Amino acid sequence: MLTPRLPRVIDRKSKKAKRTMKRRGFRARMPMSEQLESRLVLTASGFPGNDCPPDLDLSGVGDLQIVVGQPFTIDLYANGATAADLDINDNPTGDTIRLVLDPDVGTDTPVGATITSNGVFSWTPSAGQEGTFRIPVIAIDQGTPALADVEFLTVIVSATGDIAPSVDLNGPTAGLGFSNDFTENGGPVAATSSSLTITDPDSTNLESATIVLTNFQDGADEVLAVDTTGTSIVASSYNATTGELTLTGSDTLANYELVLKSLTYDNTSENPTVLDRTIQITVSDGGLSSPIVVSTISIVAENDAPTVDLNGEASGIDFAATFTEDNGPLSIVDAGVLVDDVDNANLESATITLTNVVDTTTESLAVDTTGTSIVANYDSGTGVLTLTGSDTLANYQLVLSTLTYDNTSQNPDETDRIVEVIVNDGTTDSATATITITVEGVNDPPDLDPIQDQTAEFGTLFQITVTATDPEGDVLTFQLDREGIGANIPASATITKTSDTTAVIEWTPSEGDGAGPFTFIVLVIDDDPTTPLADSETFVVTLQTDPPAVDLNGDGTGIDFAAAFTEDAGPTSVVDATATVTDADSTNLASATITITNVLNTDDEFLAVDVTGTSITPSYDPSTGILTLTGSDLVANYQQVIRTLTYDNVSDNPDTTDREIEVIVNDGFSDSAVATITVSVAGENDPPQLTLPSPYDTGTAVEVDIDTEVTFAVTVVDPDDAPEDLIFILDLDGSGIPAEIAQPTITTPPATVPGGTFSWTPSQTGTFTITIIVLDDDGAVDQETFILTVVDTSPASLIEGEPGDSDVNDLALLGVLDDEF
Repeated sequence: MLTPRLPRVIDRKSKKAKRTMKRRGFRARMPMSEQLESRLVLTASGFPGNDCPPDLDLSGVGDLQIVVGQPFTIDLYANGATAADLDINDNPTGDTIRLVLDPDVGTDTPVGATITSNGVFSWTPSAGQEGTFRIPVIAIDQGTPALADVEFLTVIVSATGDIAPSVDLNGPTAGLGFSNDFTENGGPVAATSSSLTITDPDSTNLESATIVLTNFQDGADEVLAVDTTGTSIVASSYNATTGELTLTGSDTLANYELVLKSLTYDNTSENPTVLDRTIQITVSDGGLSSPIVVSTISIVAENDAPTVDLNGEASGIDFAATFTEDNGPLSIVDAGVLVDDVDNANLESATITLTNVVDTTTESLAVDTTGTSIVANYDSGTGVLTLTGSDTLANYQLVLSTLTYDNTSQNPDETDRIVEVIVNDGTTDSATATITITVEGVNDPPDLDPIQDQTAEFGTLFQITVTATDPEGDVLTFQLDREGIGANIPASATITKTSDTTAVIEWTPSEGDGAGPFTFIVLVIDDDPTTPLADSETFVVTLQTDPPAVDLNGDGTGIDFAAAFTEDAGPTSVVDATATVTDADSTNLASATITITNVLNTDDEFLAVDVTGTSITPSYDPSTGILTLTGSDLVANYQQVIRTLTYDNVSDNPDTTDREIEVIVNDGFSDSAVATITVSVAGENDPPQLTLPSPYDTGTAVEVDIDTEVTFAVTVVDPDDAPEDLIFILDLDGSGIPAEIAQPTITTPPATVPGGTFSWTPSQTGTFTITIIVLDDDGAVDQETFILTVVDTSPASLIEGEPGDSDVNDLALLGVLDDEF
């Protein structure tokens, strides 16, 4: 409901005043009943659903000067008028505002005056309409209910006077303005219609024109231009700072029309601002300027494709790299790779394609997406590496800088690989950047299959097939490496190639090859002309032969033999005279080993054979009891020699433990079974050996003094008996020692002393013969006899002597006797 009506004379021309009224809750509307009334109504209560009226401002248009009888048209908006429709918060409502004149024609609106909804005012005043007119212009919004605003346009009509020129950019089409679309990268577009007209009722020439791009957004990328060819008009250079292009020079209306028809707008920005551009055009006849007319250029931006430059700062966008077999992943872009997009901060994907996948699953593309939102996926079947995920240009550039190519094939095809890189901003692909990868193979060694150790039989053909492969398919050569470390290959062994990848080794073992085992080293070598390579395998062949046999018992049962040795009997045969040595598959033997397994008398025991007439060499080691026979010779000769085997023991007290002697013969390949000789050892009792010390052992009488003890130790050696088992006896029969005087004695010493001690203090002079007898535990004896001459050398004995006694003479000589004696 409308309350109360206010006089229409209220002037709300001031924007500030109108905003103040809005804040106070006033609303303006034009009643829209049967006709649009000529009264302006304000309400303090407002209208639900349409809070505020539009706001029209004609102050920028100024007073208009026109002449009776001359048509006049002006685009109010192009010449300073503004209209806005804001809500209570001063935000645009988006309503389209239409302009109308007050319907009270003849009262408020002069007869003949019209206005289009979009603000083009026209009037050709007639005679009698001279004077000043304040014509109400009403702006109506699209609200429900519709609200309106009114402003007054001042028009001064003169009977005569200079008439301003006018420009109609649209020609016969309604309105004075022009509109066109500019599409990014589409080149210059017309900013006026080809039907453009310029009129000036009182002038045939114009002097200038001013063309202004009022809201340029992209700086020097935006340009206005005209073609003045064939006219006297001079066009200034477009001023990108002011957006102004001026035309000067007096020329006909037609020529100014021609030049303005050539007006174009261009924008070379790859990311133009899409705000509509407003181009204001006015012409001057030297006295008056035409009202401003507007050309509106809508900007249609086209998405610019992103770019990728794999070569960084170097020329071009492509890159070249060289991959060498076995060197691992290769970076295939320049470290300064560049990714750009002039109208997008992000990319959505990238597709990196190995266009000629030759080695299938062995070659791959890869990137590192660490720290980004990008997901990488490589399809080895197609060679396509896809990067997906919206992320910044910088991150896509970072990931692409890690792009690598790898090929794990040991025989890569050396065709150049072509890798294509395309990035996408979600709408458009970049141009394709290409990577050319030169692939260089290196020679790989052949691979010889492992060969298991083998066995062969004497006299039987041995065969084994060996197999090798080569990654490059090179021609292979097979060899036996006879000079290899540890090689022991029979001279008669051969190797023969049987196919591109196989060879057969053949050999018939013979006695001349030896016993083995034989170490074979097989070589396979490729035929690379630059760096031939090889592989080798080693295996051992062990010969399987029938072992020889030795039978020490000859015709007797079994192969063993028993013999008896008696001390001091000398070398004793310890094999049967019919002992046999045989070998089913060999005519020769290589060696024999004969061992006393329990040597008890060390250096006193011996084994010996007679090798006369053979090629056999014997060697006996008494410390080990081993007699070795060496030298390849006939089985019969080994039999002959073994039949001469003897055992000897030169000990005078041999250990009587049975001796065990083992006999083994060898044919160069295998040992025989062990044949055993058991030798019983019988000892013989050896008599003791008695020895007198000097000078008693000379058989000459030894002179001793009477009453002076004679004592000495005798020595006894008995191989069979310990000292404590010996008995010492003095045989005094026939000695000449009277029974009534003290008798000599001999004592048996302690067990650790091998001898006895003789002791006697003779109490009578004379010559006495004494025999010492030693008796062992088995009754064997030995004896030694010595002679003692007992003398008395005391003075008294000398005095009592007869004249002429030598002893007396001696004493006299010594001065023992004085003259009186």
